[in-house]
Amino acid sequence: IVMDYYMPLRADDPEKRMSNSNTLEFIHELRERFLFKGPIIAASSIEENRKLQLAAGCDHETEKRDIARKVMEVRLLS
Repeated sequence: IVMDYYMPLRADDPEKRMSNSNTLEFIHELRERFLFKGPIIAASSIEENRKLQLAAGCDHETEKRDIARKVMEVRLLS
């Protein structure tokens, strides 16, 4: 999974607008509720955003311009 830092509205919470909290909550939910064990790549042009995504449960991080390279790298690792 490649996870952008900003996610649009979630259908289960129409009060929330596009925000980073949706992304961080969703990453955590993937890991804790759905027990997703596969790789999740944090994608953002801002390093601090990627650090937050890593703390929420992402395994890898990359700038948006390098997504394709990172996906190939992660695939080779698995």
